[in-house]
Amino acid sequence: MKVIFVIVQLTWGIVQTFLGLLLFIIHIKKPHFWYNGSIATDWEKPGGISLGLFIFAGMNPDKMKMKKPPRAELTQELCRKILVHEYGHYMQSLVLGPLYLLVVGLPSIIWAGLPPFREWRKKNNIPYEWLFVEKWANVWGEKITKEESFRDLI
Repeated sequence: MKVIFVIVQLTWGIVQTFLGLLLFIIHIKKPHFWYNGSIATDWEKPGGISLGLFIFAGMNPDKMKMKKPPRAELTQELCRKILVHEYGHYMQSLVLGPLYLLVVGLPSIIWAGLPPFREWRKKNNIPYEWLFVEKWANVWGEKITKEESFRDLI
């Protein structure tokens, strides 16, 4: 099944896989590992991103470079849960193919990255997975990996 996932990401998900490959090349010296049919990179950032065949998630909180501390305490367990969440995005890419960047990628980047949304979530105590694409990623990541994703992060 994992071989089929790779083939689908290299065809149906080629646009986001190409972008993921570029990010992979930028982080080529970082540790990489296979994770349920995806190529995961352990980068030094507290969040994650999934682009086609490639997942980028910090796996070691002690090595992360942060300008400011994250809202939640970064532990090895939370890093693993973020990986499961990013795997959920990987699965969304398998299903949506060329629509992934528009349906999932753009809303996710806006929700995670724009200060007004971060401030609104914090002010109103709104969890990150309130946004449908993020909740969807948690559900699919957990269902496929049989591991727990993060919950209620603001």
